[in-house]
Amino acid sequence: MWSVLGLVAVLASPQIQGKFTDELTQQLIKAKPDQKVTCIVMMKETYPYAEMESYPIKERIRTYQRIAQQSQRPLIEWLSIRVQDAKIKGQFWVMNCVVLEAKPSIIMDIAQREDVAWISHNGEVHIIAEPDNTNAPTSRAFIWNLRRIMADSCWAAGFTG
Repeated sequence: MWSVLGLVAVLASPQIQGKFTDELTQQLIKAKPDQKVTCIVMMKETYPYAEMESYPIKERIRTYQRIAQQSQRPLIEWLSIRVQDAKIKGQFWVMNCVVLEAKPSIIMDIAQREDVAWISHNGEVHIIAEPDNTNAPTSRAFIWNLRRIMADSCWAAGFTG
């Protein structure tokens, strides 16, 4: 079990430093020991992009999937015996990462693994409100900027996209 002081000390250690986003560090410091935090664990294994330039897209995908599966397997097996403390939310091959919900102590243990490159917070994305279009033109009225790019000529020629 990690205390807040222990957590701060470990976060400052050279082995761990740079493995966390600032946002995740703050979440870990504020989290209670039994509170689960959602994070993204990026594996250290990278893809051989230069080698795969000539591969057909399906072969690239199979290679990404194979590498991700192999590099994530030890972490997944390690987490499988810690089901009370961590839950895998998803495994991804495009970025070779695992999304999980885990107690701070588990996340700290994961950060010390040699096969982990870094760990990020799982940021939230919010949909912004639709813009107020009450002043938008209701027709294809020729506004100065549309004339400037000659949109009216394109429309007259039948281009509408």
